[in-house]
Amino acid sequence: MSSNANTGPAPPYTGPPPSAAEMMAEVQQLHNTIRNLQAQMNACSAHFRLYKNKLNTPMKKLLYTNEEDQVVNEERQAAAELLTLKQHKSYAAYSAKFRQLTSKTEWDDKALIEIYYRGLKDEVKDELYKADRPEEGLTTYMTIAIKIDE
Repeated sequence: MSSNANTGPAPPYTGPPPSAAEMMAEVQQLHNTIRNLQAQMNACSAHFRLYKNKLNTPMKKLLYTNEEDQVVNEERQAAAELLTLKQHKSYAAYSAKFRQLTSKTEWDDKALIEIYYRGLKDEVKDELYKADRPEEGLTTYMTIAIKIDE
C-alpha cells in the first residue's frame, strides 16, 4: 500500500444545503451501491463454493477479494467517470453523482465548473452560457444551474 498524505476525509461541505430532490437522488445512489455490494458478496460466495479446494483458507479468500487488485486508483476512476458523466434525467441526480465523484478528486473549482457544464443537457447549457461564471465557485454555479433547470 502506498503512502499518500491526502488520505484523510474530505473537508466539510459549506455550501447551501442540498434540495430534497438531490437528497433523494443521493439516497437512490446509496441503495444502488448496497445492491451492487450485495451482488458482489453473492458472486464471491458462489465462487468460494465453486473453488472450495483452491480457496480453502481465509487468507486465500481475502487475497482473491482484495480491493486494491480490483480498483487501481479511486481518484483516477472518479476522474474518468466525471469526464463521461452526462445529465440524462433530473438535474438533482446529475448533481448528486457529480458531487459524489468530485469528493474523490483534488481538482479545483475552475476545472470542475467546466466539466460540470459539459455534462449538462443542451437546454440548460444554452441558458447557463448566457450567465457569467461566478467567482464564488462550483456550488454557486450549481445553484444557478438549478434555477435554470427548474
